[in-house]
Amino acid sequence: MSGHCLQQLFNVGVAIENEHYRLSLCESGQIVEQREFSTDAEGQSKLEQFIGGLKKPARIAIGATTTAAVSMAIALSSIAHSEIFLVSPRIAAQSIDLARYVERTV
Repeated sequence: MSGHCLQQLFNVGVAIENEHYRLSLCESGQIVEQREFSTDAEGQSKLEQFIGGLKKPARIAIGATTTAAVSMAIALSSIAHSEIFLVSPRIAAQSIDLARYVERTV
């Protein structure tokens, strides 16, 4: 499968690496942005604000590697028009792979 992402919405991958949330964002078939946020409360809030501020619905895949991933999924569940997926690291571990995974998930 190519690096293209499903159109009409954002596909977002969030991985926890080295005490940071790493985020990859796909739009209109292209990877358009990658960001990093700290895993503390302030970083989680900034990540939530970033995703909540997107102008299209979002499908968000979070790498389920720690309890922080579950906390992030709960926090992001309040974002309107979004779908949250907790994904095993055996399926996808890096943010770009998570964004590609959620692209393929129906």
